[in-house]
Amino acid sequence: MNGDSLDKLKKRLYRGNGNFDDRVKRKNAESDKPDIKTYWQDGISKKPLPESELRGTEDLMGPKIGKKKKTIILTLAFAFLAFAVVVALGISGVFSLGNIVSSRNIDMVIEGSPNVESGVPTRWRVLLTNKNESKLELADLIIDYPLGSLSVKGENVSRERRAFGEILPGQTRDEEVALIFVGQEDDQKEVVITLEYRVEGSNAIFAKTETKTARISRSPVGISFNMPQETDSGQEIAVEVECVSNSSVALKDVLLKIEYPPGFQFLSAEPEPYKDKNSWLLGDLNPQEKRSIKIKGILEGQDMSEANFRASVGVNDDDASLLGSAATAVLIKKPFLNLGFLVNGKDIESISGAGGKSLSVSIPWQNNLPDEVRDVSIKVVLKSEAVDFRTLSVQGGDYSASGNSIVWNSSSFNKFAALSPGDEGVVDFSFLLKNVFPVNSSSDRNFSIKMEAEMSGTRNSESGESSVVKSIADKEIKISSELQLAAKVLRGSGPFANTGPLPPKVGEATTYTVVFSVSNLYNDVRDAVVRAVLPSYISWTGTVSPSDADISFNSSTGEVFWKLGVVEAGTGLLKPAKEAAFKISFTPALNQMGSTPTLVSQISLEGRDTFTDLPLRDSANDLDIGSISEVQANQNLGKVSE
Repeated sequence: MNGDSLDKLKKRLYRGNGNFDDRVKRKNAESDKPDIKTYWQDGISKKPLPESELRGTEDLMGPKIGKKKKTIILTLAFAFLAFAVVVALGISGVFSLGNIVSSRNIDMVIEGSPNVESGVPTRWRVLLTNKNESKLELADLIIDYPLGSLSVKGENVSRERRAFGEILPGQTRDEEVALIFVGQEDDQKEVVITLEYRVEGSNAIFAKTETKTARISRSPVGISFNMPQETDSGQEIAVEVECVSNSSVALKDVLLKIEYPPGFQFLSAEPEPYKDKNSWLLGDLNPQEKRSIKIKGILEGQDMSEANFRASVGVNDDDASLLGSAATAVLIKKPFLNLGFLVNGKDIESISGAGGKSLSVSIPWQNNLPDEVRDVSIKVVLKSEAVDFRTLSVQGGDYSASGNSIVWNSSSFNKFAALSPGDEGVVDFSFLLKNVFPVNSSSDRNFSIKMEAEMSGTRNSESGESSVVKSIADKEIKISSELQLAAKVLRGSGPFANTGPLPPKVGEATTYTVVFSVSNLYNDVRDAVVRAVLPSYISWTGTVSPSDADISFNSSTGEVFWKLGVVEAGTGLLKPAKEAAFKISFTPALNQMGSTPTLVSQISLEGRDTFTDLPLRDSANDLDIGSISEVQANQNLGKVSE
């Protein structure tokens, strides 16, 4: 079939009232019997020829074909022809009422730099041109942003849909895409832009999609480390991490995480970590705003090994939304002269603050050099307002009161004249804590003992050269507070009026007032609570003072709870002690006559020191009917009468 015939067939195929009765009939192949006729020719009966007339035609027509098979063959042939026509029409687009619309005739160009700065607004142009001969209907532009993207107002954005309506033939739409990319330096971010549209006379949705990739050239948050490049193994190290916002908009809910190297022991941080000793919630970071974290710890490792610290900043604890990262390394070296501190034979960080407590300090030392060290000395400076320096005792050394220093050298400690490679030993001193620490204002709190040690000497190498070598160490021992509890029974005074006979009589109710008093000396204490137990023969009245005191009673166990929460340092010294009272009732039984029954037992106080993080406890004696403060001189008032 030539091109003209195909064009005619197309027109007839899609003509509403077209028919095919007048189709051109194909001539039969020439044969020796040209008079043979087919039963579908015009003017010939539609009945099949008699069998007698069909004899001898097999050679010309081949085997006989059944009527059903002929119908199937004709149907398939027509379907194949129709399919071929549709394919020919739609191979380059969508057929619509004689017009062809193709996505290939829609130009989509995304203009903009592929290199962007994280946290800084980026603006791209999207140029859309309809080169089809038909209009595009119900057109929408869909923009899919990469994870963590922000609008220019700083709001989270993931997808945007813009309704265009119609795009006429030859029309160009110029759209701006503005966003803030968020990510680390060299991250690749993809923006997917899709044009969805319909064509006239069809409900189908068609699409044209383009993707543009951006590389982040700078992170929105800059991170820097401020710390020594090398340190001695086992020594305390200070690490400062500074974060600065490079973004032009505020960054919300910023979280800093630090990965410590193996062998790092966390001691403290300012401010305190948000969680896990390595996470800090920085909150919102405004443009150019800085935040810093200061960390103290002990780093141990092999000689000449590297310890790597890594910091990363993200949003809402989401590892997929990193805003920046940085790393640094510290060289660990074995000290020439090894020093350490042991307090009462242990490597401790804090002690209880009981007045008059005795402390023994040992300083182990060792020559780690392969050479001899001569004229060795160890100097320790002791700093603390809690130490009673009058009780200081030094073994093999001298104490100087002017600087509160202790010195061991060859004049007082003969072995320090010369130390061979590998030589080791210990120097010792001891002292007592003051019975009461000086508390004169609210700033007198969080007492500790600070010790700074330096060991030095002259190294004599095999080449004959000499050099001064030294090693330093320091130690802070925090002293916990003293939490104190007092308890008493009142009858004629206090916040309540009491009733009943005194001494109590069998079968008659007598009421008493129980008062608890709490003091706290040196550090703030949290989660403080007083516990006590009422015997089964004592009745709880429910009357408490002050009325807002958090005092409760468990009738099943007989326990009384007074929850104080935080008790500030200086309570009972700089400010009144915390007090609470409650009323109880006692009706003696016959078998209690002549005895002194207990009113309250197992009185205890506990809390946790906020400075040392040590648990604190105290207790008070049981209270009985003979413990009445106002009538202690009259013993007869403390026994049950008939």
